[in-house]
Amino acid sequence: MNVGLFGPFDLSRRDGNTIRILMQARGLLENGFRDFTLFGYEACPDLDVTQRVVGKKLFPKKFPYRQKLPPLGVSLAHAHHYHGAMLVREPYIVDMPSFTMLQTDAMYRVTGAPLKRIFMRRVFNPLVQIPTESRVIRNARHVIAASENIKRHILETLPGVSTPITVITNSIDPRAYEPSPCHDLRVGLSSSDFEDTIDSQCLEFAAQIAKRAPDVEFLVAGPMGAAKKALLETMPNMKALGRLPFEDYRRFLRDISVFLMPYGNYDYGGSKFKLLEAGACGLAVASTRAGAIGFEPQDVLLIEDTPDALAEKIRSLKTPALRRERGMALRREIESRHDYLKEAEKLIAVYEEAAS
Repeated sequence: MNVGLFGPFDLSRRDGNTIRILMQARGLLENGFRDFTLFGYEACPDLDVTQRVVGKKLFPKKFPYRQKLPPLGVSLAHAHHYHGAMLVREPYIVDMPSFTMLQTDAMYRVTGAPLKRIFMRRVFNPLVQIPTESRVIRNARHVIAASENIKRHILETLPGVSTPITVITNSIDPRAYEPSPCHDLRVGLSSSDFEDTIDSQCLEFAAQIAKRAPDVEFLVAGPMGAAKKALLETMPNMKALGRLPFEDYRRFLRDISVFLMPYGNYDYGGSKFKLLEAGACGLAVASTRAGAIGFEPQDVLLIEDTPDALAEKIRSLKTPALRRERGMALRREIESRHDYLKEAEKLIAVYEEAAS
């Protein structure tokens, strides 16, 4: 059995999509499964299998729904998102880190220019995205959902779907993260791009929280435009750190004691990697309900949906012992439910079932 892992990702980037596929590849290797090929735009600096990476630009930047790929030369394709629709011959499993059709509809109810909102909800989603995603799921040999939440939405949205569904969570190597030594109440939030619609709103939400907790320092890691920087300059307790390389980002996690995830109410993804990394560092995590989607159990998180309530939750963590208690409880859950080696064992079982 030769498996091809692919999605529309530049594997040299560090975001939720690429981290998921790279951690799956690492887990496969360390569980002794080596008969696979990664297909991506570039080589992978975070994964020592560059000889397995096909660096061909197979995928267009936008709207790949109608493109058909040349034969990949594999016996089973592991296609992320809706990209099983691009396959001509290979049998495939589909990996759903999020449920795109629901997220698109929910997102464009509340954000975006008026004409784009109309186009995305009334034209693109019903005529292109929903039929494509539905067909990909129904024609797959197996569906991998990143959370129970995504699995439930698939079953509710596509009644009668007979494709087997297995939950394989987003996962990391918890052993690679040390508990933060920070003794001060210091809050951090991060993004791979604060100009992105979702994360832009997170930053604005965080600024409202910071106004209500003027005695708490907020560190913001991630690239942003001039308008966002100007916003933070008006906030004496918020500091922009800019884009951080991976090792600097780990140091950032060790310089804070609370991680903040104030996401909007239209996010249908699995557990966010930033939550997993923060929890692995023993940080208490304060989040909206949307930021916590996909993570179980939620009682180890501090969850509220308004700036006032989240500011109050953060101020309640002034005692270092309480922060450590919350953070270490979260770390134990990540060790139990989001270890990449354990999740890779499930993935190998899916491959064997789908290839039989």
